[in-house]
Amino acid sequence: METLLHCYSTIHNTYYGNTVNSNDLFSETGKENCYRFIKDFFKYGEKEKVFSFDFKSEYKNNGKHIHTVSLFLLGKYLEKIFSPSIFKKIM
Repeated sequence: METLLHCYSTIHNTYYGNTVNSNDLFSETGKENCYRFIKDFFKYGEKEKVFSFDFKSEYKNNGKHIHTVSLFLLGKYLEKIFSPSIFKKIM
């Protein structure tokens, strides 16, 4: 059975084109790296206004950045598995 880290290591880019390096995201500096990844992701998608809400400082200090990025990458990994059969059924 593969680990999630191994599965995530097969993802190299997001759909916005920013680079994914799972080893950096889940390292000793993972919290900081994941927060930067989240900010960059919103920036690439031109959604950076999401960080202007009042929860920004609370999330930056207490957010679960590693968990957030892990769920995102899990979705990207599962997308590769399920997309072909979904597209086959809707086409």
